[in-house]
Amino acid sequence: MEAEKQDGPALEWSDKDRNFWLSAAADVGADERQARFAFGVSTGMSKAASARFAGYEGDANQAGYRAYNTNRVKSLLAIGQSHGRRSPDEPVSDVEAERLLSQLARGNDPNARVRALEALEKRRERRQQEGIYPTDDGFLQWRVARDFLRIPHGGTAFTILHTGQGHGMAAMPFLREIVRSVQTDWPEVWTRLKGQESASGLEQLEHHLADSSWQQDTCVQLWKELDPSHWPEHVKHAKQQMEAA
Repeated sequence: MEAEKQDGPALEWSDKDRNFWLSAAADVGADERQARFAFGVSTGMSKAASARFAGYEGDANQAGYRAYNTNRVKSLLAIGQSHGRRSPDEPVSDVEAERLLSQLARGNDPNARVRALEALEKRRERRQQEGIYPTDDGFLQWRVARDFLRIPHGGTAFTILHTGQGHGMAAMPFLREIVRSVQTDWPEVWTRLKGQESASGLEQLEHHLADSSWQQDTCVQLWKELDPSHWPEHVKHAKQQMEAA
């Protein structure tokens, strides 16, 4: 454990802090100095003090200003906020955090995509707990899954998060759409996840997939909440088929 001498109490860089921030840094392509800087800012330290703690050379005020205004540091701060590592001074606004995490979720690095999508889900859960989403009509998880389906490889990321929390795939919202997404984007992941299902879970999954009407009404209802311009192509295509039938 390291401590940074500054005006007031020393800042501790514990093993837990180090592991969290360096792991997040690896996912967004940031270096260790940027991770240390983001950690400092997240605790309420000034940008200059955070720059000194991170080991930046030269004028601390200028170094802190430059570091803070990089997308990688702001992405780190957004991830930190989603895990409750939030400065009392709110270093990144909610709107900016959502924008940065959404950019990461649409990027090319699969690790960064999963980390960003996980952070976005945690932010939504936290807002609901804080009463920002005061009414829960029972479809919150459906809307999270819908948001995942709107971005590249989102179906795969949602499935990994869903099963990682101990849930069976048969219980997933938008089941047929998500399974089709995983099978298309990452067939090897689909094979691995199916192998992790119990015999009864696999039987239930196959039963639901064989039923074309399973969840259909709910899926249509949830997609209709969005403007059609925001629908993914497979939803637009399905709507055209239904209208032509």
